[in-house]
Amino acid sequence: PSLATVLRKNVIRLDVEVLNNAVTEHGEVVDFVDDLSSWAGTTIAGAGDHIVSVAGVRLDDLIDDTVDLVKVNIEGAEFEVIPTSQKVVSVKTVTGEIHAPPDSRETKAVLDSLVGFGVDAVPITGGCFTQFVAVREAASSAPTRSEPQASEASADGTPAS
Repeated sequence: PSLATVLRKNVIRLDVEVLNNAVTEHGEVVDFVDDLSSWAGTTIAGAGDHIVSVAGVRLDDLIDDTVDLVKVNIEGAEFEVIPTSQKVVSVKTVTGEIHAPPDSRETKAVLDSLVGFGVDAVPITGGCFTQFVAVREAASSAPTRSEPQASEASADGTPAS
């Protein structure tokens, strides 16, 4: 949560809106451990931690038809958020971190939910987590440039049949 202020300063010249929210499945409030000594943060609290309650927001409430890229690093919420999102399939590219090893059942479930995407995934943090990039594949029914369409002319200038 304390990074939202830093991020706002870093993107001041860009057309970006910084929201200080936690992306969750249902938009519920999340108690977040704000590590004031580093960039790190987590949702797993310990004794003496600095706890900040953060308003939740559903991923589908953030996605409209103009989103090209979604980057997810949502501290374990990806297991519920990505598979239940109805709008993530409209995004061109989804990238992020999954808090499980690449060969785990949990990672497979998240990546399998990205239907219509080409997905690359690699282990990070000594194999404990997975970094992934999912790029929406072009619709297989879309015509290619080499396929003449009924409205195109043939090489001799007559309408194509």
